[in-house]
Amino acid sequence: MGNVTFEPGARTKWHLHPGGQIILVTGGVGFYQEKGQPKKILHKGDVIKCSPHVEHWHGTSKDSYFV
Repeated sequence: MGNVTFEPGARTKWHLHPGGQIILVTGGVGFYQEKGQPKKILHKGDVIKCSPHVEHWHGTSKDSYFV
């Protein structure tokens, strides 16, 4: 488990997790996208359950931090 804060405009590279990943949005505005799917806008309170071995990225909007 970890708590990560992204500065405005920051994002991860495409990656995957062998055990999957759960993203609990606790602040800011961000994005999440799985390979081949549309990008989702995330807000405080949103939960993303990423299945094992699903390639994805996540990050912030250009005007907001994302936690």
